[in-house]
Amino acid sequence: MGPAIMNEANLPIDLKWDVRQRLTLLEANCLLTGRLQTNDLQAIFGIKRVQASRDISRYRAMRPHNLHYDPSQRCYLASEAFDPIFLPDTNGSTLLSALRCARSSVSVILLRTPPVTACVEPLGPSIALVVVRHVVRAIVHKEALEATFEQHQDRVLDVIWPHTLVWNGYRWHARCYSEQAKGFTDIPLHSITKTSLSITKTPPPFPPGQSTEEQHGEEADRAWQEQVTVVVTPAASLDQAQRNAVMNHYGLSEERLELTVRLAMLHDTLRFFHLAATTDGRMSSQELQVVNEEAVHQALQKL
Repeated sequence: MGPAIMNEANLPIDLKWDVRQRLTLLEANCLLTGRLQTNDLQAIFGIKRVQASRDISRYRAMRPHNLHYDPSQRCYLASEAFDPIFLPDTNGSTLLSALRCARSSVSVILLRTPPVTACVEPLGPSIALVVVRHVVRAIVHKEALEATFEQHQDRVLDVIWPHTLVWNGYRWHARCYSEQAKGFTDIPLHSITKTSLSITKTPPPFPPGQSTEEQHGEEADRAWQEQVTVVVTPAASLDQAQRNAVMNHYGLSEERLELTVRLAMLHDTLRFFHLAATTDGRMSSQELQVVNEEAVHQALQKL
C-alpha cells in the first residue's frame, strides 16, 4: 500500500467520516484543555484503546508539532504553536458559541445544513482564541492565570483563578477570584488583551491548612453558591389578551414564573428580562414585573 494522497490542508482525501469526527473532537479537546489521553477518545466514542492510539498517531502524523507526549503526566500536551487542521478558522467567539450549543440536552449531527435555516449573528467584540484556551485550561486544571485587561480605561495586570465560563445572554465572562479585587468577580472575556499560564506576579501565600481550591475555587465563591428566586408575572398594565400572549411567550404557568438563579448572576438575569430596577425602585418591563421585589432588592444588597 502506497502513501496516503493528501490535499492542500495535509488531510488524507480518503479520510472516513467516523475517523474525521474522532480527529475533530481530539483537536477541539486539545484546543480547549491543552492535553489529551487515549481514554478521552475511548470514553466518548466507545472504541478500543488500540483504535484511540491509532487515531492519535494519525493526527500527530498530520501535525507533528501540535502534540508531544509527557511521560510524567502520561498524556499528550498541546504546544503553544498549536495549528488546527479540522478547525482552521476557529476564533474564541466561535468556539464559545459551540460550547453554548453543547449544553443542549439534545445533540444532533446534520450531514447538510437545512435550506430553511437562517441566523442573525449578534454583533459584539471579538474574543481571542488564546484567551479562551488559557481560561478553559485554568478552569479544568484549577490553576491560576495571569491576565491583562481593560478596566475603566485603565490597563490592569492581575492574577486570577477562574472557575466558570458564564454566558449572560449578551456576552461571555469569566467568574473568578481576582488577586487585584481580593475577592470573586466577573471579567468580560473581550476585555482581556493578554493571558499567560506562567505567573510572573507572586500571589500571597495561603493561610496555614488552606488549599487553592478552598481559597479561590467555586466552593469558596459565596455569591456563586447562593440561590435567589425571582417571581415574575405579566405586567399589571396589560389587558387579558396581552397577558395571555405574554404567558404563552415566556411559558408562564398560572400567570407566574419562578426563576431560581445564582446570586452572582442576579444582575444579569434582571437585565436580560429588562427588569433592572428603575429610579423609583420598581422592577418591571412592558411585559413582565417582579412580584417579590423586596426579597430581590435585599439579595442585590449582598453584591
